Amino acid sequence: MKVTVIGLGAMGGGMARSLIRSNTISEVSGFDLSTQLVQSFYDEAHAAGKSTPSLSSELTVENFVDETTDVVLIVLVNEAQCQSVCDKLLSIMREGSCVVVSSTVSAAWSKTTEAKFSEKNIQFCDCPISGGSVRALNGEITIMASGEPKSL
Repeated sequence: MKVTVIGLGAMGGGMARSLIRSNTISEVSGFDLSTQLVQSFYDEAHAAGKSTPSLSSELTVENFVDETTDVVLIVLVNEAQCQSVCDKLLSIMREGSCVVVSSTVSAAWSKTTEAKFSEKNIQFCDCPISGGSVRALNGEITIMASGEPKSL
């Protein structure tokens, strides 16, 4: 399974690093607007044999997510940031792939966004998280998943 984590801050970075240790994940990439965070994560994924073949020097969502991506995990600060990313993902991701939003968003936004992805046969889950950055890194956070049964 190929996963891209968007947002490599305290929570997203921890979750991404936890995914590197997963036996079910073959490739993990991480996108952020911070070159330092992206490079650091790439180096860790590469050392574990789970990185993309190369790291793009241009930090755009389109350079980290493509039609071969199975899951995109979004861990951003707010709804506006999530909307910006989701608008791009709608034109990139393939049918059957999945978007998981683990950010603070409203129920109304989540329902509207899920409908947009559903029209393109892309799964969508709203999955708020709790537990802090240390637990995220250890793979021990609480995830409150919601979505259509086939998405979960």
